[in-house]
Amino acid sequence: MVDKRKEEFKRSFEKYYPVLCNIAYRYLLDKETSEDIVQDTMLSVWQNKKDLLPESELVPYLKVSIRNNCISFLRKQTFEVLSIADEPVSQKVCSLTEECEEEGVASSEKIEHLLGVLPTKCSLVFRMNKLHGMKYREIAEELNISEKTVENQMGKAIRLLRDYVASHPYILILFLVLSDIILN
Repeated sequence: MVDKRKEEFKRSFEKYYPVLCNIAYRYLLDKETSEDIVQDTMLSVWQNKKDLLPESELVPYLKVSIRNNCISFLRKQTFEVLSIADEPVSQKVCSLTEECEEEGVASSEKIEHLLGVLPTKCSLVFRMNKLHGMKYREIAEELNISEKTVENQMGKAIRLLRDYVASHPYILILFLVLSDIILN
């Protein structure tokens, strides 16, 4: 019975491993981490299930598990970056050592570049809200516009940033940092 189960697992692993690695890679953009997550997920399924699921249920189960594990991994990575200190966004990536000062400048430049893709008004409203912590009402008063306009500009800024990040995958981690700030 155990040999049969091992054989089924081996066959499933060999059959679905490449597909599952591709799914993980789309989330993580890192081959080694993707492979690790797929291996860990498949091993966990094998260890926790007395009998392997039928193939019609196994594949969707594995795909969802891989997706969830990738998202958990990214959240953990983002949390580690954000929990370094309660400092301004431009300094969250590292502490103030000589080596990290250069990286901090590079991160600030990347954030500025990312915000630079926004139209002027969107960028201004976004900066006032997310980087300076102003409320929509305060922004509306300062810019002499309605709160609804501020809300629309924020929605537009977030939509444009998402589109930009989707077409520039190397900015994914930076976007995750900004998204966490947006949600808080």
